[in-house]
Amino acid sequence: MAILIIDDEEDIRALLVKHLKKAGYADIVSVDSAKKGFKCMGIDEDSTKSVSKNNGFDLILIDVAMPQIDGIEACSRILSYDHLKDIPIIMISSMKETKLLDIAFKSGAIDYITKPIDKVDLLARTRSALRIKKRIDAGKKKTAKLQRRVDKLEKENKTFEEQSFIDSVTGAASRYQFNDYFRRECKRASRAKEPLSFLLAEIDSFKNLLDTFGSQAEGDILKKVIHCINKNLKRPGDFVACYDRTKLAILLTNSSKKGALQIAKTLRSSVEKIKISKPKSNISSRVTISMGVTSIEPGDHPVPYKLFSAADKALTKAQNEGVNSVIYKTSSPLKRAPKFTVSE
Repeated sequence: MAILIIDDEEDIRALLVKHLKKAGYADIVSVDSAKKGFKCMGIDEDSTKSVSKNNGFDLILIDVAMPQIDGIEACSRILSYDHLKDIPIIMISSMKETKLLDIAFKSGAIDYITKPIDKVDLLARTRSALRIKKRIDAGKKKTAKLQRRVDKLEKENKTFEEQSFIDSVTGAASRYQFNDYFRRECKRASRAKEPLSFLLAEIDSFKNLLDTFGSQAEGDILKKVIHCINKNLKRPGDFVACYDRTKLAILLTNSSKKGALQIAKTLRSSVEKIKISKPKSNISSRVTISMGVTSIEPGDHPVPYKLFSAADKALTKAQNEGVNSVIYKTSSPLKRAPKFTVSE
């Protein structure tokens, strides 16, 4: 382990180096002033800046009484840097400097040795200080390892959250992202007293299409339908998501019943033009959708599950009465704004 000695007396430095090297401490740097000690540690004395490393020092021995910058000021200066504050500092003192030692301990020194230097005392205090440094380093490594694990878990959670917001088959927004957006827009529409419309669409005879064109066509069909719908939704607040394997959820912000029905009919007509062909075959078919539409007028208080329920019932009716159609059903509004405390 590396030791830095800072003492203006050459004979003291030589004696310290001699005793420490005989005890097996080979990595020792010895300097005669605090300024030189700062330089060894990468501290820029003039600009109060330092590099992010301490050149690997595990222990510092500093003389209390030195010209220009004494040991107490040097100790305080060294430990003011975050990357140096864990280095144990032992003060070198004569018995006449006991009052200064009290100040030194308040500055961050952990121990002291007295002059004349006693070999046994020096080595005992050095071993004790280095044991402390080893424990500190081990604790920092453990903390760093735990932090890396925390960072990794946070990254994985973020990735999972992002992935859960994207439908894996189509790459479109998932039902989880839609539900989150749906609740926020219901709150916003309630505050702004704006209309809000919800459309639930389902691809007609989707199972028959897959039986004809193969299960690998599922993603292709859904992607084409979603692309067609997105192309016809002109306003930035409008939103479409793949709600499940066959259903698409569409939210039309600031849109009344009349506007919603017009958009729904445009979407139905546009999707009807989509053509699916089976590779290496003359078999082809057009895709159609049925849609359930509902809306809330300005001043009403929209509730996500009520809008969804109304649109779902309208969609079921559209499918029962004939595919490729649009049915509207009124959603029951609340008389006062909901608290939105329960996930719908």
